[in-house]
Amino acid sequence: NEEVRIYVPLPEGAGARDVDFQLGRGELRVGLKGRLPVVEGQLWRAVDLEESDWTIDDHDGQRSIIVTLSKVDIRLGWDHLLVHEGPDPGPHPRRAEELAAYGGPMSNKEDIKVVRQLDQVEELLKQNRVDEAEQMVDMLCRNLPEFGPDA
Repeated sequence: NEEVRIYVPLPEGAGARDVDFQLGRGELRVGLKGRLPVVEGQLWRAVDLEESDWTIDDHDGQRSIIVTLSKVDIRLGWDHLLVHEGPDPGPHPRRAEELAAYGGPMSNKEDIKVVRQLDQVEELLKQNRVDEAEQMVDMLCRNLPEFGPDA
């Protein structure tokens, strides 16, 4: 297969002027202007920018943005569309030393405690209780170790 196709359903009344599409330097973003992208990230493999394009047409009875990405090397498979959908490659070798300076990971108990507190922050925000959420985030951040080259 020489192409990868992506289908993004359009809401009623949306047209070409509403499409947010960006393709370049191995990155893809597809969605509607003013909304979070439906697809965004680094592509799994290289594509030919000149031969890749998008259009609006029907797909399975639904008006959709149809993105056609032309593969650079058709012999290589596409296990995923975006790099972040694939297996975690681990830290970049140049960052391994920097990450090692931060020490080991927190214990599972600490992780669970922090996740629960972040869930509470999320609930506060859903209830528009922004001041309380900010206070909780400040409290969480106070207990964090200092990071970075100046720490």
